[in-house]
Amino acid sequence: MVHTDLIVRDLEFSYEGVFNFKELLSIVKCFFGRHNYGVDEKLYDTKVKGDLKNTKIKWVCDRRVDDYNKCVVKLIIDL
Repeated sequence: MVHTDLIVRDLEFSYEGVFNFKELLSIVKCFFGRHNYGVDEKLYDTKVKGDLKNTKIKWVCDRRVDDYNKCVVKLIIDL
């Protein structure tokens, strides 16, 4: 039977303003790579409606700790 411990649930960050989206993705990928997480991209969806562009990204990042444990991070970026 699988046992799951939730360490942090539904942590949300909010920012209003201009930022470099490619740089944000690069920083996040670099962080997970530096900490030996594998990144599995489940969804990358972009919709353009007039002048607005909406992007939704879902990643599942995991890392084996030992033979019996693994760390999983589920990340959703919704712009």
